Amino acid sequence: GLPWETLVAVTDEGALQGIAVIKPNESEVEQLFVREGVQGTGVGKRLLAAAERALVQSGCRDAHLYAVVGNDAAHRFYERNGWRRNARPVEYKAEAGVLADGDGRK
Repeated sequence: GLPWETLVAVTDEGALQGIAVIKPNESEVEQLFVREGVQGTGVGKRLLAAAERALVQSGCRDAHLYAVVGNDAAHRFYERNGWRRNARPVEYKAEAGVLADGDGRK
């Protein structure tokens, strides 16, 4: 398979709401973006949960991602969704239990 997988969130009319890119072979959420104007509506939460499920289905037991320094809103978002800051300043890690519960957040 490909070294990455792309997940998209769209409206019923096909308008792009957000995108997540994962790298299962590196247990990584490479990118997660939500379109301005729909932030705070649950799109990001659903995309992150879908990314977590896809990683688990690919055999990942845990995962990591990198958040931009100074993007406090993103840092709070990941922490609210069970990710914990790792030793590196902007790396977050999700343990197996968080990934397994990926679709439990509403």
